[in-house]
Amino acid sequence: MRSSGHRRLFCSRSFAAVWAGPAISFVGDRFHWLAVPIMVEGLTGSALMVELSTISNALPMLFWGR
Repeated sequence: MRSSGHRRLFCSRSFAAVWAGPAISFVGDRFHWLAVPIMVEGLTGSALMVELSTISNALPMLFWGR
């Protein structure tokens, strides 16, 4: 039966750790992309500063990818 191999894989602690690491990192990245503009707007009250912080946050990904 094919499903027994998949079941063993998903029950493996090592596989779970390898899968969970990038998943947690992805969620953290998305919270970061949301939190920085909110924080900048709260501190400065300026839409221009929010946009500049968003652009400066995106520049490394533009140049080096991720």
